[in-house]
Amino acid sequence: MRTIVTICSKNKDGSTGDIAAYLRYKSNRINEVMKVATKKKLPFFILSGKYGLIKHDQPIPFYNHLLVNEETDRLAKIISDQIINYGINSITFYAKPKLQDWAAYYDALEKAASMAKINLDIHTLKVN
Repeated sequence: MRTIVTICSKNKDGSTGDIAAYLRYKSNRINEVMKVATKKKLPFFILSGKYGLIKHDQPIPFYNHLLVNEETDRLAKIISDQIINYGINSITFYAKPKLQDWAAYYDALEKAASMAKINLDIHTLKVN
């Protein structure tokens, strides 16, 4: 299965209880990438520093966690297992350039793709 992925956002809906991931994360980027996935009729996942790959409509609680470099190996293992369990064989990752806050997410996803032996295609988004 081919999929489209982007990372979560620090801006979140603070509602209590679980709500769909694409509603929890407050990000124009996530909304735009979800439109691409819908147009291409491909599954859309959001990469969380806490949960790994989350289906866009999966209910999640409010949380606040920024992935740091020391956690990339742990998260890569989680993502690799998720790739296998979901039957993913190719990921198109829509991302800002690999700078600061994004670097650990890139590293975790790249390691996971290598571990799971799948294709990872990175589409760099323009930064405003």
